[in-house]
Amino acid sequence: MRAVSFVSRLEFEFKGNVSKNAICLGDADNDNDYELVIGNHLGDMAIFKGDASESWLEAHDLGMIMVIVVGDILNEGKNSIISISGEGSCNIFEITNENLLESERKNLQPFHAQKLPANTKVALLADVDNDGELELVLGLTDHVLRTYRWVRLNNQVNNC
Repeated sequence: MRAVSFVSRLEFEFKGNVSKNAICLGDADNDNDYELVIGNHLGDMAIFKGDASESWLEAHDLGMIMVIVVGDILNEGKNSIISISGEGSCNIFEITNENLLESERKNLQPFHAQKLPANTKVALLADVDNDGELELVLGLTDHVLRTYRWVRLNNQVNNC
């Protein structure tokens, strides 16, 4: 008997241990195509576009990344990348321009950073209170659920 595989295989260059919730497919740059976003326990996050084996964008020093979510956390109709570490560091990235310099592509900076409770295990974006806006729902390792909402006061950005 002969076995034949009809599945295409892609390999990506990314080192380090990866939590099962630190891998996400989502439209990170709002171009209507999904990108693969991966974070590791060394604090590195990489974004892979298309079928390229090397990362398109990278961010570093984010702590031990446990969760990555891609979605419209700002409720403005455009997606952002949310990275949450085991230490409670929440970093939000917005990809606005594909014509970034090489140094900017290899060290992407968050537009917002905030401390949240440590030991986040899982996160998702959902409209939990049926108000038409997404909230960030965190599941912690001690069986606690927390919800956060991005709030704008007087057209200024405020913490979620």
